[in-house]
Amino acid sequence: MRARTARWVTGCPAAVSVALIGSGLVLAYVDRHVVPASLTDWTVSNISAQVVNIAVPVAGFILASRRPENRIGWLFLVAGLALGLSGFSNTYALHALVADRGPVLAGRVSGWLSNWAWMIAVAALAFLFLLFPTGRLRSRRWRPAAWFVGGVSALAIVGALIAATQSWAHPFASYSPGAGTV
Repeated sequence: MRARTARWVTGCPAAVSVALIGSGLVLAYVDRHVVPASLTDWTVSNISAQVVNIAVPVAGFILASRRPENRIGWLFLVAGLALGLSGFSNTYALHALVADRGPVLAGRVSGWLSNWAWMIAVAALAFLFLLFPTGRLRSRRWRPAAWFVGGVSALAIVGALIAATQSWAHPFASYSPGAGTV
């Protein structure tokens, strides 16, 4: 892959990830007084976590654009997309279902997505530990560990999908006082 092509291919998901994280922070700021304190995303802890999450796609862009053959940069990009999608969809679901009482279907889809998309970032992190530092497994003996991590990650993502689907109608029902009104 040529250097210019690698920059474009890696820059697009990195830019989308940073834009999603930034948009989630802006939306959380806008809704900070409307969303109940038990649900708000505008806390020092969450803001710090989202700012740190911006480093994930940026590191992925730097690694994958300079060394496209190394899988670690691509794992960072996937994790960054998952973190951005999860963070923004959670904030948008709070905006649509709790603060604005607007587009219910879009809010429910966002709530559903935020309840399981973060698992993709966790799975990417697990593979990151297996592939560090060269982007490849250390030897063939590590293949069973990679299969195990892949299987556990797939089961965890499916479990999170099932749990998110079960809470489709009221994704914040266990937290909000007026749960039956959404």
